[in-house]
Amino acid sequence: MIHRKRPLMMILIVVGLAVSVAESIPSQSTTEPVTKTAGSSGVESVPLDPMVEFEAAQKAEQAGDFETALTHYENIFDSTRQPMKFPSRTMLHRKLGELKRKVTPNTDPARAGQWKVKAYSFRTTDVKWTDKDGKERHARFDFTDPQIENLKLEMTNFAAKVWDYSHGNLRIVWDMTVIDKPLTEWHGWPDVGVCMPYFTDLKHGQADSVFVFAKAAGGKEDKPCDSLEWDLWGGTIGVTAETKGACYIGFNCGPDPAQNSSGELELHEWTHAAEMAMRWAQAYEDGDVVDWFGDGGDYCEKWGLWKRPAGDETWLDFYKTIFREWTTRKMWRELTVNGHSDNPWLRPYVREFTALGPFNAEGKANGGMDEPFVDEPAVKPRIGEKIGDLEWKRAICPGKFASLTPVFGKVGDGKVYYLAFTAKSNQSQPALLHCQRDGMCRIWQNGELVYASKVNREWSSRPNVLDIALAQGDNRFLIKLTHISGDWSFSLKLTDLGGDLLPDVIYTAP
Repeated sequence: MIHRKRPLMMILIVVGLAVSVAESIPSQSTTEPVTKTAGSSGVESVPLDPMVEFEAAQKAEQAGDFETALTHYENIFDSTRQPMKFPSRTMLHRKLGELKRKVTPNTDPARAGQWKVKAYSFRTTDVKWTDKDGKERHARFDFTDPQIENLKLEMTNFAAKVWDYSHGNLRIVWDMTVIDKPLTEWHGWPDVGVCMPYFTDLKHGQADSVFVFAKAAGGKEDKPCDSLEWDLWGGTIGVTAETKGACYIGFNCGPDPAQNSSGELELHEWTHAAEMAMRWAQAYEDGDVVDWFGDGGDYCEKWGLWKRPAGDETWLDFYKTIFREWTTRKMWRELTVNGHSDNPWLRPYVREFTALGPFNAEGKANGGMDEPFVDEPAVKPRIGEKIGDLEWKRAICPGKFASLTPVFGKVGDGKVYYLAFTAKSNQSQPALLHCQRDGMCRIWQNGELVYASKVNREWSSRPNVLDIALAQGDNRFLIKLTHISGDWSFSLKLTDLGGDLLPDVIYTAP
């Protein structure tokens, strides 16, 4: 695979396929709504002592209580900060895999998490273009009804693999819509900017990922025509301004889609989306358990990808290793982009804001940063109150990033917006404020300007970290932001000076 970083997205390109496997089906496809992730019985949402968990895991394992042992080993990843002197991570990963083989998988769908997929297949790809020599070209490929059914079988088998490999802790909840309007524009794959306008039924936050299938080469059932250029078999990007809160996965389908019905390609691409969600929504730290490929075989410089580990007969063995040794059951139960999650890494984040905007800042100095669209030191936001034609609204954070598109609508350049929250502290204490943004930023605390930056930063940059002092009682924060690229993007957390959770601080949206 090739990793390309772009503003507000990561594209991961697949350069090969593998095997075909028949699977059992754990559940039918459905579009049942999900508003909150499943609970995580036995796993704490507050930081724990890693050595206490390690000793408890060893004691339970020696006693033959493998379920309890696995829970404590998983707690080390889910609920502790591991010091450098801590026992080998490789050993801990191995323990996850060994013990999962000894405990009974979950069989109750109600106890599993749910990842919502909206799948779309274009019945017809019909593209006309002029080549570099000025010659008119035309390519048309049509899915037959059996081929559409095979795509559904692929989705079913993909869902079965996720259920199996996650030990019964995550269900893929999916449905597929066939788009009869032809796909008429082509950029090497079913490109997000081209395809998303077709999906008029999709609401923001309705799906954790969107799967898009386009037939990009002809088979014996198609009339002879020109060929389309392929950039990839499948590609995955994170949430962008166009994807309505979902990760986006596009697939080029070959001349005979029925040749591969295992769901492996879907699984491969989806694991990239899962990793993005763990990092960017669930706030698991880089280099921790979501750094899946750290021990996963030798790196191949020529192709820029990880080789399959020695002894693994197929790539499916590699995926099983990722699920079983490099992730915990809680990670799968709580995996979501749009559902509300709770884990120790999310606890310091502000999860609800009062939001106002966007204001038009076109032509204003410093992107509108110098223009007071409200009485910035004195404003007291209240949900429902208006300033001009704009109204203060509630903005929630399913994970660490605020979900702002439902509040502000379609993004645009030259915009300024405000976010507000209150941190109630039971004591005066020093703190660190960490914020990630897309654009420029100013922050007021109790009416005093504590931070001002006229430097545009992209959301994927490392957070700014500010020293602040929390007063006892209410600390009112107002954040002023601009937008420069991609989606509306902002996250903020407060920690103690060591980067850990502040004691007895409660966040509210005024």
